[in-house]
Amino acid sequence: MKLSDLRYITQENIDEAHINITSPDMYTEVREYNINMLRMRRKKYIFLCDFWAMLVLNLLIVPVLVLYSLDLPLTLLRMAEAPLWLHFVLPLVFWGMFGYFWLYRRLTDWRVMLVISAVMIPDGILFVITTAANTFITWYMRKTDEQIKADVGFPEFVELKTTYIREEVEEQMSVYAKSYIKPPEDDDSLLFNNDISRSDDDV
Repeated sequence: MKLSDLRYITQENIDEAHINITSPDMYTEVREYNINMLRMRRKKYIFLCDFWAMLVLNLLIVPVLVLYSLDLPLTLLRMAEAPLWLHFVLPLVFWGMFGYFWLYRRLTDWRVMLVISAVMIPDGILFVITTAANTFITWYMRKTDEQIKADVGFPEFVELKTTYIREEVEEQMSVYAKSYIKPPEDDDSLLFNNDISRSDDDV
């Protein structure tokens, strides 16, 4: 939902998180707006869950798979008769690239994550699964992030509080707000007539 799609809700209403309902059409638009804000907050929550899932997958599960792959005969490193220390160098390279591009640069490009995750494949066939999982999660997060940032309520997605004050009542309240007390004159008491009472006397 973009601001240009809204007919009654203005940027000022969004900033104040409040709007006064004066017509059925306005009520319908505000209702749809609040439903969309709830939907966007849910997407934002899913985005954060995907972020933590990536951390758990790559910081906790990857070390376990590295130790498990040491006993597997069919690995590219084992088939190439690579030294044992190389099994532990690849995770360091992977975590370095993951930390720089994902945590520091916040780069949510699935192609970059595919290259980063593929570094671990020579260490074990099981890392094909982690590579596919990282690539899919990154693609989904990028898609969700673009939807969230394009919405009119970004970044808080606060629902609008509504009031139902009629226009004539609102005008009357503004008249009272503009009234003022005159300064004292010679034989006047401490209770003065304001503009509203004077207008009543004139009538």
